[in-house]
Amino acid sequence: MSEAVSTVGTRWGLPAVVIWAGLMLSAWVHTERLPQHTTASAGKLAAVFLGVPALQILALVGLRKVLARAGRTSAMADLLVLWLVVFLFGLHAAILAVAVGMLESLGRGVPVAISLLLLGFGPALAFMEPGSPLGIRTKATLASPAAWRATHRFAAVVFGLAGLLAPVGLLFEGAEALYAALAPALVALSLALARGALARAPRDEHGAPVERPIPEPDEPPAPPAGTPGPGAD
Repeated sequence: MSEAVSTVGTRWGLPAVVIWAGLMLSAWVHTERLPQHTTASAGKLAAVFLGVPALQILALVGLRKVLARAGRTSAMADLLVLWLVVFLFGLHAAILAVAVGMLESLGRGVPVAISLLLLGFGPALAFMEPGSPLGIRTKATLASPAAWRATHRFAAVVFGLAGLLAPVGLLFEGAEALYAALAPALVALSLALARGALARAPRDEHGAPVERPIPEPDEPPAPPAGTPGPGAD
């Protein structure tokens, strides 16, 4: 099976489709579902219908610039960016549902959205390539690919568990629902960062750290024996 690679479609195409779907959803809700005699100001309506799509665009462009500057574009990084855009789309849909009275409050939709976000992040983190700007970058993980892999596999597990716990926010109301849904995510992030900070490079049989060899620049091959060197008459 061939390894997934980053393409223009995964970097820009798929996220753009999700953002466009959000804009079309805003247009449909505004024209078909919004009460005709709403008293909301134009500024508030713009924030409700265009705020999250604008945030999606900023997040997409910003993260893509960070990845391009680091030269670390990969399929897993593309998946994380796409999943974040999809999460924001779900949040946008919940905001629109509240605006037209289809959802009582964001406390009913945000915990589910956070749960899906964390569950989606898990597999991508487990296979994140070493050194990615979207990974857990500590002195230990950047010094050892083995420490990087162990840290991100641990992060995948704790993020998955946090995703399973996030819906507990549905048991609460108002701001408490948001706090209850975010608490497992913050705990998972703290544990993953601590795991990365405490990670250690693998050791050889004598207990000494295994040093990664620094690649030398390419050098021209040595001339055969008996060949006159440069400057020889």
